[in-house]
Amino acid sequence: MNLGSKLKQLRQRQDITLRKLGEKAGVSYSIMNAIENGRFQPSADVIRSLANVLQYDEVEELLRLAEAPAEGMTGTNQKLKEKGQEAGMNPNIAHTVFFKLRFPAQSEEAQAFLTSSAATLTEVPNVLRFQVLKQQSGKNPYEYGFYMEFASQADYEAYNSHPVHVQYVEEVWKRDVTDFLEIDYTIIAAPGE
Repeated sequence: MNLGSKLKQLRQRQDITLRKLGEKAGVSYSIMNAIENGRFQPSADVIRSLANVLQYDEVEELLRLAEAPAEGMTGTNQKLKEKGQEAGMNPNIAHTVFFKLRFPAQSEEAQAFLTSSAATLTEVPNVLRFQVLKQQSGKNPYEYGFYMEFASQADYEAYNSHPVHVQYVEEVWKRDVTDFLEIDYTIIAAPGE
């Protein structure tokens, strides 16, 4: 069982809609949908908030489910990973972008940007393990980051040219991001997987 399936099970036991769960936990409907469908990796704080709303005491179980990528993959994501392996490709390409926004850090505008961006970018096919990152150490000038994986180079290239991504970059990214650093890696080792 993955995190999304477990949350859905808990939610349905209490006869609570996805939208209502998100409202009570302070998470948008689109992000809740992405979490339940395995397209978005929530932070530990979001998981704790969801557990609180669901009155579920086994928070550590939910955190473990969120950290288990093999179990946590949707059927589609698992097939994509297998497709990359069958073709002799490294199954994962890590795409990261770190950035500064035109809004003050931790402002409502910044939070709205992060939430809507996550909802938009997780709608692009073949995006795996999407995560929103926040700078903690102050060792670089970038306040936030996005992390995602792709099963193959072809999937990564399809993401870059996908109409949803292209429109997002033109209409949102260029308007709201003042500086960024993009880093792409091939994952060569993942201990424990």
